[in-house]
Amino acid sequence: MKVLELKEISLVNGETHTYSFLIPQVLNSPPKDGFSLDQMRKRMKIIETLDNSEKTLELEDSEAKELQAATARMPWAFMHADLVRFADDVKDMKAI
Repeated sequence: MKVLELKEISLVNGETHTYSFLIPQVLNSPPKDGFSLDQMRKRMKIIETLDNSEKTLELEDSEAKELQAATARMPWAFMHADLVRFADDVKDMKAI
């Protein structure tokens, strides 16, 4: 299992969010060739787990790999240090 702290971020106009705001955006962004059914199932399970999480997100290793791959491929519409920090934190999720 892997864990991700759902840190607070400030992206635009001083509005604050947590990583819980970014994760669904990443997971709903389709891969280049579209979603496979396996990807859909994994991503929907991650979002369901996220919906039941408060300060940390705990994922099975295969789910963590799916989130990491989706985050690495995500095309962002703008540059921001918090997006880089989010991507690094997802990539470096800790084992529990």
